Amino acid sequence: QVLDRVSHQVVFDVSESSQPTSLEFFPDGRVLVSGHENGTIQGWHLPSGQALGILFQPYQSRGVPDFLQVSDNGSRLLLGYLQNGQLLPKILGHGEHSRLPASTSAH
Repeated sequence: QVLDRVSHQVVFDVSESSQPTSLEFFPDGRVLVSGHENGTIQGWHLPSGQALGILFQPYQSRGVPDFLQVSDNGSRLLLGYLQNGQLLPKILGHGEHSRLPASTSAH
């Protein structure tokens, strides 16, 4: 659950669809991305509490996303899936097939 730091009220629950395994904030602090047990990466707009939806859905089982890192400018997301004791990297970025937010300040 994500809580408002002033009111301590629940803003939204990142575990609605699947248990989260990793979390990372975009550099501007307005978007949170979460990796889940079902392999998906989901996005959340913090000021509004709105789900941005699934940003990445593996086409085959990659395991659990254990590692997330957003680039300094928010244009790339590095994922690490633990599979058979090895960390398998995946890089997401802006492009025609990317679901990463183009600019978090517009939300």
